[in-house]
Amino acid sequence: MNKRKDKRNKIPLPHHKDGEQFIKGPLPENWLAQASHLPGKSLNVANLIWKRAGMSGTAEVTLPKHDLVKWGIHRNAFYRALFWLEDAGLIITIRRRGASIIITILDPPAVPLPVSLHERKVEMMTGQLNLFGDQAANPSEVRGPS
Repeated sequence: MNKRKDKRNKIPLPHHKDGEQFIKGPLPENWLAQASHLPGKSLNVANLIWKRAGMSGTAEVTLPKHDLVKWGIHRNAFYRALFWLEDAGLIITIRRRGASIIITILDPPAVPLPVSLHERKVEMMTGQLNLFGDQAANPSEVRGPS
């Protein structure tokens, strides 16, 4: 049986209007996939970073405050997202007093980094970090020789 694609059933994708902003592709799927596993507004900030990179044609960008407001990203959520993106090895940042943070997009790590430093700190603060291998997580539960 001949399977032809019927063009009448295809619905065209939405397209940006004249003068409307858009995110320029192609975007590396592996990079975005790694960003999607990060907490909070990390993926939103990642999309904004790629939008600015597409506009400027360079991997080194800054994000203006009006973009953050437009996308509903609070300043503190922005700083946390930058921390997580940097911790994952997706970006590096340069912070300067009284100036915008300079963000540089990196090639994603071939293998996502294991447990982040932030996750380790949280585990340590909550007492969930197991420093004793397969033994009990709590040192008071570890028995000495009898």
